[in-house]
Amino acid sequence: MRASNVGAWLAAILAAVVCVGGEGFAAHAASRLLPPPVVGGPSQDSPPADTDFKGPKQAAAWLADNADTTGWQMISYDEEGVALAPEDVHPAATFEMAIRVELLRPLSAGPSTEYLSVVGTSTYDCAARRQRLDRLALYAERGLKGPLVDRPIPGESWKPLKPDNAADAFVLSLCDQVKGGATTGEGPASMALADVDAWIEKTVKPQGDIYAYYDDNGAYYVRGPVTRLPSGAAQITSRLEHFTPNDRGARSETMKVELDCRGKRLRLSDGVTYTRHNLEGPATTFDLNVDWVSPQDGLEASQLARLCELTAASQ
Repeated sequence: MRASNVGAWLAAILAAVVCVGGEGFAAHAASRLLPPPVVGGPSQDSPPADTDFKGPKQAAAWLADNADTTGWQMISYDEEGVALAPEDVHPAATFEMAIRVELLRPLSAGPSTEYLSVVGTSTYDCAARRQRLDRLALYAERGLKGPLVDRPIPGESWKPLKPDNAADAFVLSLCDQVKGGATTGEGPASMALADVDAWIEKTVKPQGDIYAYYDDNGAYYVRGPVTRLPSGAAQITSRLEHFTPNDRGARSETMKVELDCRGKRLRLSDGVTYTRHNLEGPATTFDLNVDWVSPQDGLEASQLARLCELTAASQ
C-alpha cells in the first residue's frame, strides 16, 4: 500500500481530457495537488471529516463507510482520496484495466458540476512499459453513482509507466507476473519485467540505440537514422539482442524493416547476425524478402505501434 500519487494520477488523467468538463477542468485538479502524507504516522479507525488520511487503516475505514468497493482492492491513498484496482486482474503482455478513485473532497467538472468518483480505463503495454488512456468516467457521488461523463478518449498518446507513481507501480507489479520467452540458456529463467531489466543492464550495450520492447526472442532496439522511402513508408534498422542463441547460433542481429504506419503493416528485408551480443563476433548476412505483414493480435499490433512511435519521434 502506498500513500502517494492519487492526485498525480488524477492530474495526468484529467489533463488528457480537459475538453470533458471545460477549460478549467484539468487546471483545477492540478491546483489541488499537495505533498503526500507521511507513511507510518498514527493510524485512527474513524474516518476523517475533511482532513487528510493519517494511514492506510484510516483510509480503508473511510472507504468502507463511504463507497461500495465489492470487486475492487485499495492500492493507494493520499490527500485527494483512495485509488482502487479490480480484484480479478489477468495481466498479459498487453492488457486493459480500470483504475478507480474515490475522492475525499469533490473536484469540479465545470461551473456547476462536481464529481466524487473517477474511473480511468487504460491499455497497458508491459514490454514497452507504457500506458494509453482509452476511456474516462466521472460520477457525481461516491461508489460510482450519479454518472456525469462516460466516454472514450480517441487518439490519446502512449505515456510511460513511472515506478514512483503508485498506480503505475501497481501495474508494473502486474507486468512482473507476466511469464513467457526463454527458460533455458543465457536469458532470464522467467521473462518477468524485472528479470528482463536486470538481463539488459548486465548484457546489453545500448550504443546509442533506443529500446523498443521485448518478446520471447529478446530485447529489441531501433538504431540509426530513419529513411523515408518513395512509397511513403519509413525504413529503419531494428536490433535484436537474443535471450538465448537462435537456430542460426546468433546472439544478436540487425534487420532492415519497412514500416507503413498509416496502413498498419511492416515487412522485413535483409539483415546481419552476430555470434556474440552487442553486434560483436563473426557476422553473417541473410536475406528475408518477406511480404507485407499486418499484425492482428494485441501484442504484435502493440509492437508495430511502438516502432511507429519511435520512428515518428526520430524524424
